Amino acid sequence: MKTLTVMLAALPALALANVPDDVLNHDVRQDTIRETICVSGYTKAVRPSTNYTNSVKKLLMKR
Repeated sequence: MKTLTVMLAALPALALANVPDDVLNHDVRQDTIRETICVSGYTKAVRPSTNYTNSVKKLLMKR
């Protein structure tokens, strides 16, 4: 889910109106981008494990 947070960080606030609060990383804001998502290793720190993402992919491909 944290990867989704990174992708959503750049969207306007109105687009985030229906996004569940636990999906967002409130540390990522326009004024903190250089210290958060633009830091080497950020994605590795927040990305779900490969086991999880592969399971999600398999589930979605069955649909």
